[in-house]
Amino acid sequence: MTATNTKNGKTLAITPKLFDENDSEEWGVCISPLMFNHLARVLSLVYTTETHERICSIFAKGNYNDENYPIPAFYMPTNVNLLEMLID
Repeated sequence: MTATNTKNGKTLAITPKLFDENDSEEWGVCISPLMFNHLARVLSLVYTTETHERICSIFAKGNYNDENYPIPAFYMPTNVNLLEMLID
């Protein structure tokens, strides 16, 4: 996963290695939409609705073996927190 600064065009790879040296290809399976939202806030990033939906699909597939599985609210950002992080 990457984040791109639309003002200067620079791209940053978002992996746990930004925070922890124990990086692996499987990390995206366990990151909840809530945690993704928190990471975006810490990194001062905003993202699209499509990105949010993709994060939800990956999380549901990895944890419930069904990309359309309804994710419990516990793992989801609140509506207010999500709206603050979405690109207008």
